[in-house]
Amino acid sequence: MTILVTGGAGYIGSHMVHELADAGEPVVVLDNLSTGFRFLIPTSVPFVAGGTGDRPLVGEVIAHHRVSAIIHFAASIVVPESIADPSRPIFLGEIYISLETARFQARTARRPYGREVAHLTIHGLLHLLGEDHPTPAARRRMAALEASLLTSLRARVAALTPEVV
Repeated sequence: MTILVTGGAGYIGSHMVHELADAGEPVVVLDNLSTGFRFLIPTSVPFVAGGTGDRPLVGEVIAHHRVSAIIHFAASIVVPESIADPSRPIFLGEIYISLETARFQARTARRPYGREVAHLTIHGLLHLLGEDHPTPAARRRMAALEASLLTSLRARVAALTPEVV
């Protein structure tokens, strides 16, 4: 099974692609080259030009390359553009979750599968917002933020749709 790296032609994404390829992992890159460069990707790695918002293309890449995991680096935060035109939406990225990983983690942690997917989604969202966890203290902070957000979301969902929760 193959790993899809979105934004794999960018600075950080291309480093991940090289690490995966050097480790012998099958990898495919999806990048729109808006800020990345094709020459940063090893010639042995399949490259698909396009964006993560093109659902048919993403689906085709996943099916054709038998993708089992996605590592997402495709995002753009351009401060000067947001200052020049505050109404312009800024693409911060999307959160992709390996359902296989979620199943494994749910079994390992003895948590319900749906809760694990929610946990991974919140975790990814916090990363998109700039949170990180390189130290034990930062990991505790991240865990506390995740727990707080999950509790808050459960309460809001319960208030909107009591029959679902």
